Amino acid sequence: MAKWNQLVITDAGYQLSAKTLAGTKIQYTHAQTTDKDMSDLTSDELKSVTKLDSVVQDLSVGIITVQDDHTVNIPVKVSNQDVTADYLLCGLAIFAKPVDGDEILYGIATAVSPDLMVAQNGSTVVGTNFKLKVHVGSAANVNIVISPDGSVSNEELEGILKDYVLTSELSKKLPEGIVTEGGNNVMTGSNVFKADPVDADGNAYVTGSGAVAAAEGHFAQASKSGGVTISGVELEVDDAGKLKYGDDLVLMANKPQAPGFTAAMDFSVGQPEWTVTLPKIDGGASIVSSTVQYRKSGDTDWTSIQSAVSVLSGHVTGLTGNSEYEFRAFVSNYAGDSPYSNTETVKTMDDRIFGVSWDMSSDPKLTRTDAAVGLVAGINGSQNDFDTVGPWAKMDKTITDDKGNSFVRIPKLYIKKTQTDKLATWQVSLSKIDDTWYLPKCFWDFTNQKELDYVDVGRYEGTISSGKLKSNSGVMATVSQPIGTFRTDAKANGTGYQLLDVHVIDVWQVLFVIEFATINSQSIMNGISSGSQVKNGSGTNHAGSSGFLSPTGAMDYRGIENLYGNIFQFADGVNMASKKPWVCDDSSKYQSDLFAAPYTSLNYSVAESGYSERMGLDTNHPFAQFATKTGDSESTYYSDYNYTPSGNCVALYGGNWNGSGYDGVFCWHLYESSSYLNSGIGSRLVKKALA
Repeated sequence: MAKWNQLVITDAGYQLSAKTLAGTKIQYTHAQTTDKDMSDLTSDELKSVTKLDSVVQDLSVGIITVQDDHTVNIPVKVSNQDVTADYLLCGLAIFAKPVDGDEILYGIATAVSPDLMVAQNGSTVVGTNFKLKVHVGSAANVNIVISPDGSVSNEELEGILKDYVLTSELSKKLPEGIVTEGGNNVMTGSNVFKADPVDADGNAYVTGSGAVAAAEGHFAQASKSGGVTISGVELEVDDAGKLKYGDDLVLMANKPQAPGFTAAMDFSVGQPEWTVTLPKIDGGASIVSSTVQYRKSGDTDWTSIQSAVSVLSGHVTGLTGNSEYEFRAFVSNYAGDSPYSNTETVKTMDDRIFGVSWDMSSDPKLTRTDAAVGLVAGINGSQNDFDTVGPWAKMDKTITDDKGNSFVRIPKLYIKKTQTDKLATWQVSLSKIDDTWYLPKCFWDFTNQKELDYVDVGRYEGTISSGKLKSNSGVMATVSQPIGTFRTDAKANGTGYQLLDVHVIDVWQVLFVIEFATINSQSIMNGISSGSQVKNGSGTNHAGSSGFLSPTGAMDYRGIENLYGNIFQFADGVNMASKKPWVCDDSSKYQSDLFAAPYTSLNYSVAESGYSERMGLDTNHPFAQFATKTGDSESTYYSDYNYTPSGNCVALYGGNWNGSGYDGVFCWHLYESSSYLNSGIGSRLVKKALA
């Protein structure tokens, strides 16, 4: 019996798969078999194949099914029908194409020990069935097309027919007491008719003398003219068929129809927003109020919000976060309340994903994915859609502690990174989507083992005053101190205070590249990399959420001044043993020159000095990314410089005023010892949200 290797997705297949993340529809078109032995080809060699050699059969694919968000099942039936000569089944290829594009070879499976496919000689057709699990960027964008000559297996047919009922069995499925047209039906319980019932002649029931008889003795009595008198005044129908009470025309009103209604999460304020649309038919009387009701999913009681008819939209406050609520509405006139509107379900959580992807080419531009598709990001007051979405909307640059330190508050968020030879992705969300996402350690309380709602990052580079590291405007940041001094003076502020570390840098790197869809940060904003150090506060008077004063001025990313440039900043939580990075999660245990627990070594080494082309990604420690391949271009790939370590070193981040352009959001200087001090090196204060 044949043994097969796993299906290998080709380079062209990976590129087509990545396009589905941006919404491109694709379809799997057909399969081919070959008698060429490819079992000795490596995975990389198979990835480069664009055409199958020595093709024997061209086959249809069966009914494609979706297994999960990134996997589809493709059945292929290989038989000896129409095969005129025996052959060894050595390989199977799947082909695919964009709905409006050209076909490519998507994936190849090779046999370790092939099956013999004998020629058809008039006897029973024989063969083998394949069910290939195929990776795709977004399974929702696989367009399923069934070939006219494709066949359906018993299993597939049973799946299609499982929800159908035989005509002979239909009566057994219907509920007892169902009303049938033309039959004798017994009606029990309360019944509501959209139109009043009439007799065979079209007359309404309980009319004329019958109505008088029914009413007599209750609220009216028959008049001599056959009408009804109420309080001595006759109620009758005139010659025009209009109901009159004495000389006055009687106006009748019904309850209004159900209103239109929508409810959805307003992410800009973090509250559900509702909107009521008045019905076109008000029942003949003016609608005087609308009522919105809501309850947590699973509860029985509703909470009502009644408003004047002039108020047809609003927000609901005080709801529990990360919960699901049901909303509905009705309107009222003087005849009563309308039926309920449709019911809307709203999650009180922002679970949108914002992402970018990179094809690993020399072009540093990224492709927006998920909820970031179509968004625009500008600086210096230009349009920036990220000001009102996701984590960016919740960043607050007005935070001041009781010591006068200025901070930018970054809300708790979750990150997901992936990287292969052909594709890298960055994604961020305010909600944890699944276990493939990680919470940066700056949002974790190691003592009480719980998540923290935010982290405060110094708006300005750090200044030492009275033995404490500060974040203040209008002063020059302190330089020429070793990392140990800065670390001690940061902690001197109290519980939760620390130096800028690798975990905070990870957060702002991800936010930056997703917002601006590039890994070339200097193409967006230049940091100060020539001239001299500038005073804190010189980069905070531009328009918009981010920007710079001039090509040589202080840049400002969402309130964080000199994110890179001006002076190098010590990045705590990283120790370098020659070219091997060691990292630590718990900021309370940071210590220089330690290469043992609680520090852990990454599974890669740092490359030689040069402009970064590839970053390492240790999936156990995805927050720490350093260059594993360098080149010599400041406008391609990551475009930022990497300084290679020698011996035991600490980490410096961002670039400085005498760096000759060597600055940026991915710029690392991993070269200096823990005792090193320099006029171009300083620090930044951070405060975790600890009690």
